[in-house]
Amino acid sequence: VSAQSTWGTLHSRNLPMGGATPVEGYNAVIAFAYVVNYVLGAGMLAIPYAYLVSGIGFALVVLVVITGISLFSAMFVIESQARAQKLLFWRDGKHENAEVNSPRATPSAADEMDPENRPLLLGSGGETYTSLMSRRKVETVEMVRIFFGDRAQIVYLLILCVYFYTSLWAYAAVFTLSVSTEFPIKAMIPEAQRGSINCGANQPLSSPCESTYLVYLAFFTCVTVPLAIMDVTTQWLLQFVLTILRYVTIALMVLIPLVGMFADRHDSQTPNSPHGPFVAPQTGNWFRIEGASVIIATTLYSSIFHHSIPGIFHPLREKRRTLFVLIVAIGSIALIYGVIGSVAVLYFGNSTDPSANLNYKRFRYGVQEPGRIPWWGEAFNYLIVLFPALNFISHSPLLAITLGNSMLSVLPDSVRGDAGSRKRWVVTALCKLAASLPPIVAACFERNLSQIISYAACLTITVAIVVPASLMIQSERVIKAKLGSAAVRTPYHWLGSRASLAWATLSFSAVFYAAFIANLVFKPSAPKAG
Repeated sequence: VSAQSTWGTLHSRNLPMGGATPVEGYNAVIAFAYVVNYVLGAGMLAIPYAYLVSGIGFALVVLVVITGISLFSAMFVIESQARAQKLLFWRDGKHENAEVNSPRATPSAADEMDPENRPLLLGSGGETYTSLMSRRKVETVEMVRIFFGDRAQIVYLLILCVYFYTSLWAYAAVFTLSVSTEFPIKAMIPEAQRGSINCGANQPLSSPCESTYLVYLAFFTCVTVPLAIMDVTTQWLLQFVLTILRYVTIALMVLIPLVGMFADRHDSQTPNSPHGPFVAPQTGNWFRIEGASVIIATTLYSSIFHHSIPGIFHPLREKRRTLFVLIVAIGSIALIYGVIGSVAVLYFGNSTDPSANLNYKRFRYGVQEPGRIPWWGEAFNYLIVLFPALNFISHSPLLAITLGNSMLSVLPDSVRGDAGSRKRWVVTALCKLAASLPPIVAACFERNLSQIISYAACLTITVAIVVPASLMIQSERVIKAKLGSAAVRTPYHWLGSRASLAWATLSFSAVFYAAFIANLVFKPSAPKAG
């Protein structure tokens, strides 16, 4: 039974051995852009306030630890996917009637010496595992079924659905509130109230701002839902452009207070100082252990993308560069978090807003009179304040795509239809609609973002740490039992390919769970001025 007839063709052009004809997809730069767009979400705006609560020094230590764990967890998912592909290749290509979760079927000597142990995308002869792994995508939820069984898959899918729904719910609410606050539609507000009303989160559903809110929510729906239905590889240009815009915004959030330390005392916390640097007065030491729960929770929530790894790296043509892309992307994100958090706290001090972009709503750029801010300063302020809106327009469809694909993967073949068929396209679109629309409907009625985000944050440890490490451990056990020890090694093997490191990562998760519970119970706050 040929692999092509068994699995179908996911791309119009297949990758022969040796890579003579490249498979459709994107290069390492676009993969890097996707990782950045997945990670840099609402959590980034909470980083500066978390640095204020925990102290800059302690925050940087936590950042280094979580960055390392994030990289290991990402590679756990990549290697587990490769092992799942290996198991499916062995089952479908050699033992067609074997069940993935059945008792061990003794492999032959040829099974032990399969070409999967050769370098990635190298080989000779007909199609083998190393070429097919470029076309066979295995979502994380499917890996859970392969290595843990159907019940574990259902539990994981429920966790994933709750996490995604709460995140998408928060994105819809934040986008709509940000735009409504900055650009209220005055024609929909009674004339007597136009000068005084503030269309913010505290307005009741019966307020005059409700129409403005619903109009912008409808706009959010019209943009994000069609993007979610589109295939992820067709959005590469949009994601690349938004990544550039995101980095411009982040650069402004770093450079403006950094320059302000030496040239702008009016926006600083030391307006009476005769000369710079205008560093905010110390509000506590650099290591505030009482803020551990806040910085751990915020950094973890701001680093999660592991549930989406199969969707990001499956279209990557240069599979050899997977580890390099992950190191550069995760390292860049950590650098951004470290710099943006430290600079904001040093300059804004105790006035650092829980949503960092709001510190720039009335930034004066050294001008004493607020009404005389230069036009370029006003433009910068608008760009930074509206950063969540721009960010969530691109981020929401990506999450909806991942959730929709996970839903699709658990449906029986008779419901999904054949790959490439019209039925498959329709069912896939319906799954993505089921992922996209409920959070938007919920955002019509509930806008308490702190409660919504707390639910999503509590599930971050499970999705980003526990599941990847558990997959790494269990996939090694299953592969050894079915294919032998020689088949455990994957083309992505590196120094972190050890079950002992996966166990160490799981031990860290216990500490993180305790931090989340402490954050919910004690609710640490910023240090008092004085």
